[in-house]
Amino acid sequence: MFGKAAEQKFVETIMILQSVWRHYLRRCNYAETHGAVYSSHLGYRNGKLLERRYAHTTHVRLHPTDQEEKTPPTKRRI
Repeated sequence: MFGKAAEQKFVETIMILQSVWRHYLRRCNYAETHGAVYSSHLGYRNGKLLERRYAHTTHVRLHPTDQEEKTPPTKRRI
């Protein structure tokens, strides 16, 4: 029915959608397990994953490697 090229393009599109969906699910899962409010709050600093928007509050836990910072967190731009 379809040409070989169209079929190949369709398969490539499906693969891309699958990878994007897996990435999204991974972010959401990480956000839930580490207490971030939304997955979009996650960000990177110094190669470490941390919760971006509420880094200055206490109700959201940071990534385990960030708990070694003993000083109380301040509102800082990331």
